[in-house]
Amino acid sequence: MILPEYIYAFDTTLWGWIHLLVGLGLLAIGIALLRGQTWARMAGIVIAVISAIINFTWLPYSPWWALMVIGIDVLIIWALASYLRQPDVTSTQPAKTPQRTS
Repeated sequence: MILPEYIYAFDTTLWGWIHLLVGLGLLAIGIALLRGQTWARMAGIVIAVISAIINFTWLPYSPWWALMVIGIDVLIIWALASYLRQPDVTSTQPAKTPQRTS
């Protein structure tokens, strides 16, 4: 019996480990994003760009799924690139203005 030739000739166990490690890396990036780390924003943008390129290659095989993932990647890139850090408010009381004495 001749098996069909697949694009990826890895064992499913290896694919499982690869996806587990990539998922753990993305979890670390997500936690760092929530903590406001700048490096995590850059890493998230790089990962989203790589994901969009990879899904572009899947267009002939699964066009709707690939277009949906590319659209989500574009939204992620836009959100991470347009994030503006809010000023850090250390005091909850309004600033006191000096009073004039006549």
